Amino acid sequence: MALTTPHNHSYRRDIDGLRGVAILFVVLFHFFPNHFSGGFIGVDVFFVISGFLITSIIRNQLQDQTFTFTEFYSRRIRRLFPALGITLAGSYVIGWFTLGFGDFGLLGKHIASGAGFLSNYTLLQEAGYFDRTAITKPLIHLWSLAIEEQFYLIWPLLLLFALRKAKKLILISWFLLLTSFTLNVYLTQTNSELAYYSPITRFWELLIGAVLSGHRLQAESNKRGFDIVCFISLGAMLVGLFGLSKNSIFPGWWALLPTISTAIIIMFGPNSKYFNQLVSHKLIVSLGLISYPLYLVHWPILSLWVLTHLEPPGTTYSWALVFLSVGIATMIYLLMERPLRKLNLKKTATWLLFIMIIIGYIGYNAYSRDGLPFRPIVENELLKNVEQYLLPPPDAANCALNENQETPCIAINSDDPKVFFWGDSTAANVTYGLTQSKIKELSIQPVTLMRGACPPITHYEPKTGVSCNQFISHGLDFIDSNDPDVIVLSGNWGGYMYEKEFSPLDLKKIELTITELKKLSRAHIILIGQFPIFDSDQIKLGMRQFVPFQKTHSSWQQKTWMREADNLIRDLANRMGISFVSPIDTLCTLDGCLLSADPDEFVPMAYDSLHMTYPGSSAFVNRVFSHKTFH
Repeated sequence: MALTTPHNHSYRRDIDGLRGVAILFVVLFHFFPNHFSGGFIGVDVFFVISGFLITSIIRNQLQDQTFTFTEFYSRRIRRLFPALGITLAGSYVIGWFTLGFGDFGLLGKHIASGAGFLSNYTLLQEAGYFDRTAITKPLIHLWSLAIEEQFYLIWPLLLLFALRKAKKLILISWFLLLTSFTLNVYLTQTNSELAYYSPITRFWELLIGAVLSGHRLQAESNKRGFDIVCFISLGAMLVGLFGLSKNSIFPGWWALLPTISTAIIIMFGPNSKYFNQLVSHKLIVSLGLISYPLYLVHWPILSLWVLTHLEPPGTTYSWALVFLSVGIATMIYLLMERPLRKLNLKKTATWLLFIMIIIGYIGYNAYSRDGLPFRPIVENELLKNVEQYLLPPPDAANCALNENQETPCIAINSDDPKVFFWGDSTAANVTYGLTQSKIKELSIQPVTLMRGACPPITHYEPKTGVSCNQFISHGLDFIDSNDPDVIVLSGNWGGYMYEKEFSPLDLKKIELTITELKKLSRAHIILIGQFPIFDSDQIKLGMRQFVPFQKTHSSWQQKTWMREADNLIRDLANRMGISFVSPIDTLCTLDGCLLSADPDEFVPMAYDSLHMTYPGSSAFVNRVFSHKTFH
């Protein structure tokens, strides 16, 4: 069954061809980002096309007095929901059998927000589009669809009330366009994530197409000039495809490159000769006809591959996944989209809306229930292994400070140095390795005080609602009363400095705390730097990648700020004249960070993205601490 174009008097074959160019840009960027680094501008091309087409339809219906909101939104539902529903449901089914509870819970959250066209707001609370975590989010690309539909909640109303006064509508449209563009330029410099995902900073791209729909260029006999203008515009798009990258300041001023080029092609393309023949070629138009379902399905296919293999596909597999995406998109177009056009509009829209609500609820249920940990993939592949390596070794030592400030521990020489290990949950990355035999070897009296999400920093309160005041007071009181010989401070420093889930922590507060400790005690202070941290569970990563004596390290899905955070803490320690221990230098090489505590068999270094197992902590402690460290 061949792909065929719609038959109506206003259909423009060249615009479907332009859609084909746009989706080609996006797919090439996602599968081959090193070669087509600016392909994300295809989304901006889609925005302009959408603004032009939908506004043209609304204008014509308003002028013919046939426009109704019920019919407009029913048509939007019939157009968008079939492919979107298949994408959401398909991602859920594949995720059920392949993803751990963390990844599946996040997927459920994005299914719910995708079904409600709120993905852009969800992503504003998470990492950016170009972060490495983006590849672990199968539905991150739905942000653009959300922005489009948010635009069409507002735009038809404005057209309805202002169309009778054409001049006023033109002025309002240009005012909104310029205001949105100005905010885009400003926020790109000050808050890039907000500029990327906010509808307010993206509406101007749709408005370019909307404003363009009100202008008609009369055909002229000299088509050569139109060809030149259109080919120059296509060349500008190609400059963006190869010249822009994730490091470009985008959208900002650079977004003018694809949007203005698209507007010029829409305006002059129909009156050109050779350019019109090019973009109207059957192959390009066929790609344009499936551009919407292809946009929806290609990214989840790539993302779910990475989540299950924990590495990007090679060139051969990438092309195979591209053709798989094209095949699935073609089936959706032929078997779902086209047949639904023949059914009763309102009844079809009602059923599709009902189904989408159910899909959204199912996704939210997976998110609210922590990724449904009862699924076989979680029980058989993740939890069993986590529990195995969380069991304390036979000679584990209990040196934790309890509420009464007593210091239970093994029998030790009272003349040995008192060492106070103080920190958030990363303190366990050190103390898990302090077995009884290791304590005797080091000849120390260790005491530990730790609390999750509470760094050993004065005047810090987390977002989580857990108060750190008592924890800090407890630590300061212990130092003041017991006069330890050594204080070891540890924290997930980069998390507090770079991740939105925590209250921000600047270096000045760490400096003030160390200054306070120096006044309070003569203890030797050791500052532990940033521990290796990944976007996925290290136990899962190691299970996929570890090969004895061959693949022992991995840099895949490391936090991009990990090494920077470690260096910042190192510089601070040097300025303050205290000792510094770098977990990154200890456990990582240029090839990445250690996957296993044993080079011969897989013994995971950590049981989640950050926190070490007992064997992992022992491997760290044995490398960084010796008798002379504390004496």
